[in-house]
Amino acid sequence: MTDHAPHTSVSDDLAAAFQIEGWPVRGRLVRLGAAIDKILAAHAYPEPVAALLGEACALAALIGSSLKFEGRLLVQAQGDGPVRYVVADYGTDGSLRGYCRYDEAEVAEASGGFARPGARSLLGQGVFIMTLDRGPDFDRRDALG
Repeated sequence: MTDHAPHTSVSDDLAAAFQIEGWPVRGRLVRLGAAIDKILAAHAYPEPVAALLGEACALAALIGSSLKFEGRLLVQAQGDGPVRYVVADYGTDGSLRGYCRYDEAEVAEASGGFARPGARSLLGQGVFIMTLDRGPDFDRRDALG
């Protein structure tokens, strides 16, 4: 006799808040599957660049999914390192886009034998910006870091 579990459809893409009862602990988690696969498949990013873009997209989805209004959250970093520009764009409708501009030779050099150099090694000195776009009826709000 063979037991068959009912098939349940679970999305690879998930953003959820959580709270641990009885403890002053609350948080948010995000899991990207098909959404990040689609973004990364559109370009042949080297592994360190793909990892950086994945982190930016996860950050955008993590924060953007908690917005209490319809709009978009853009996470951007621009620097003088091997990765010149990374952007992740999360819409409160669940849409996600991302892109990196980089120098392939400089990325390989920055890796220096490591599979995944950190964001600081890849971006160098520069700026980090998060922009809230509430649509055409509101001014955009930037947070520069």
